[in-house]
This record gives sequence, C-alpha cells and structure tokens, in this order.
Amino acid sequence: MNDKEQAISVISRYMDLLRIKAAQDKDTEIENQICETKAQLEALGIVVENLVIK
Repeated sequence: MNDKEQAISVISRYMDLLRIKAAQDKDTEIENQICETKAQLEALGIVVENLVIK
C-alpha cells in the first residue's frame, strides 16, 4: 500500500467514525458499516468469522 492509498484508507475510517457519531441510531449505523466492510473483505477472499473481539 503506497502513501496515498494509506491516506485514503485512514480518511475513510475517520469518516466512518464521524458518521457513527452523528447518526441518530448509532447501532444501525454500526451494523451498516460492519455489513459493508464484511462484504469488502469477503470480496478479497478474507474469511471474517474468525475475526472476533472478546
């Protein structure tokens, strides 16, 4: 990942956090973002079932 790609990634993450903060229904916004990110990871061949935080 080059510098520009890394910057775009971090800006995207920052915008996601701002959307969560501004959302009227934070739980729904979080679920929407998880769904989108899961689809992106699966499109790259990454299995997400093992990615858990306890």
